[in-house]
Amino acid sequence: MRIRPLPIALTVLAVLGAGCAGGISGGIDAGESPAPATPSVLVQHVQSDWDADGRKIKPTAIVLHWWAGWENGKNIDRLVKDAENNKSTYNPDAKSTDEHPVVGHVTVQVGVTGDGKAYQLTPTLDTFARHAKCANTWAIGVEIEGDGPGSDHYVGDNEKQFKGVVAVVKELMAKYNIKPESVVADDGRSGRGVVSHKQVDAKCKWADNKPAGSGKTDVDDKYLKRVLKAVK
Repeated sequence: MRIRPLPIALTVLAVLGAGCAGGISGGIDAGESPAPATPSVLVQHVQSDWDADGRKIKPTAIVLHWWAGWENGKNIDRLVKDAENNKSTYNPDAKSTDEHPVVGHVTVQVGVTGDGKAYQLTPTLDTFARHAKCANTWAIGVEIEGDGPGSDHYVGDNEKQFKGVVAVVKELMAKYNIKPESVVADDGRSGRGVVSHKQVDAKCKWADNKPAGSGKTDVDDKYLKRVLKAVK
């Protein structure tokens, strides 16, 4: 059966009447302000393009690192300087038997200092950065000031910093719809969730499927598990 449309005038009256009677479902009542957006935990410390040449990534994961240059949270520029002084030779299209010239210096999207502050270092959080070889094209890197178990500045002993790491990981997960899991493909070229540099490095391959890792140990499994538990 064909449904005949209501005359325009009657349609408008019907809509207005419904609105006056019960309001628009999900709307904001008169005088009510929209809920404020949750403020970012990230402090802006952007390093221009930082050797990315405008490239962007589609993040499916977050990679946790530590960096051993301890400044007790007083100098995020120590991380910036250390990164710029370290060169990267990883090219995903190169074979293990090829020459591996420098392709750029190390970069990372986020740094968390010893005092728990989280700094955004790239122009956008999805700006390409060289922090974990195979994961550079699919993961956001988070560098944590400190070192591994047994050191004077083990990241797992710094509770204030740990809370800062959890806060920024939660923010990144919400922004990019990243789940609280920890998955790295066998060739290291894709992954999901929150993973360690150690995991990526162990699986990273050159184009001829030969290992491209260099024995990374950050972050340790215990620390990663703590973060995953805290962000669920």
